[in-house]
Amino acid sequence: MLQPGDGIRLSVWRRPELSGDFSIAGDGTIRHPLLRNLVVTGAPFATVEQRLRDFLRQLDVDPQLVAEPLFRVAVSGEVRQPTLLLVPPEVTLTQAVAQAGPTELARLDRVVLIRGDERRVINLINPDDRWARATVRSGDQVIVPRRRPFAETYLGPVAGVLSAVFNLVTLIVTVSR
Repeated sequence: MLQPGDGIRLSVWRRPELSGDFSIAGDGTIRHPLLRNLVVTGAPFATVEQRLRDFLRQLDVDPQLVAEPLFRVAVSGEVRQPTLLLVPPEVTLTQAVAQAGPTELARLDRVVLIRGDERRVINLINPDDRWARATVRSGDQVIVPRRRPFAETYLGPVAGVLSAVFNLVTLIVTVSR
């Protein structure tokens, strides 16, 4: 079902003014001058299509249309374009992250999905992780964490300890002379 903030993609044959991608307003209607009185939230999509068809019969005897829901999915974190995507319901979580463009430092084996009150860690690299293949839902939030580089994680601390040991040894040699 569509929620406010989602979208709808309409293709109406021979009616370019009624075709396009339109967002759903807070009151559940389509943000379009002619379609703004149609409530499309809280109903199965088949019902939404029927409401659209019934409305369009005022303009055409047998309207030919294709309607597709677009769900809003927020992708943030270690991606090139943190964004609010409007995607068809068959898009997987992996595809949504790919659209946002994970960076070289993205930790794709620890992606966080927030869906309603539920928080889940997903491994997008593992093809056996069923959640990596799961399709998006309206309102999903996907957070891609940052992988710490090897030098920052290991070499920096080791270099600091070695430097401290060297300074301590130098101090002991200097004092014992």
